[in-house]
Amino acid sequence: MPKVSILVPVYNVEKYIERCAISLFEQTFDDIEYVFVNDCSRDNSVVILQQVIAKYPLRKDNVKLVSHNKNMGLASARNTAINNATGDYVLNIDSDDYIETNTVKVMYEKAIAENADIVVCNYILEWENASKFVEQVWKPNNIDFLKDILSGQAMPCVWNKLFKRELYINNDVHAIEGLNFGEDFAVTPRLIYFANKISKVENYFIHYIQFNSNAYTKKFNPKHVENIVNAFEVLENFFQSKEDYDCFKDSILAGKLRKKIELISSAS
Repeated sequence: MPKVSILVPVYNVEKYIERCAISLFEQTFDDIEYVFVNDCSRDNSVVILQQVIAKYPLRKDNVKLVSHNKNMGLASARNTAINNATGDYVLNIDSDDYIETNTVKVMYEKAIAENADIVVCNYILEWENASKFVEQVWKPNNIDFLKDILSGQAMPCVWNKLFKRELYINNDVHAIEGLNFGEDFAVTPRLIYFANKISKVENYFIHYIQFNSNAYTKKFNPKHVENIVNAFEVLENFFQSKEDYDCFKDSILAGKLRKKIELISSAS
């Protein structure tokens, strides 16, 4: 069983997949399983990926390339990746992004040293001619951190967080099929809820690309509103089933208001 599985959905990223894959195969950590999910990409993404894989013979046997029979969307691709992963921990990376070469080593060693179920890191927003270093808001108290995630004060994305795979499996946490905008927001709070220990490394590890015009999150779509509403419904139903719902309901309401303002701004 590998120590870490890196999970990568692939869809129409021929301009970016080479750099992404190289950054993953160049990791200074050896015990990695790679799970790429081809969500019926219509461009040369998979051909380019296979060319990169061929250049890393020592990684090749640890690569799984799983293909969907039809385009099913980001949430489904994330689920397929988790279902095919066998690592103790999983790291979700989007195929237009890339990571620093010591990302897995540092985050995994932090997880082991502190017996953490989740390890978070900082990230870098990347434009074509500019970069912005962003600190992941984090608090050592899980409840405080979860409240910040729910209220929108902390980034809820999965791609800058190393998760123990058991959090998904043992608690039946999965992305919601068809919910492709805000899918992380419906998943991360549930994983955090079940985590015993959450740690942070102060490194800026993930390069989050802002200039991929094909990315689902980069263009406003009326369906985004529907997706966000559905994400909040998932979270409300989840937390309402818990005895400590009152602890989180104000944060969920604050998150709704914040997201409403963001959507109005992006649509205008």
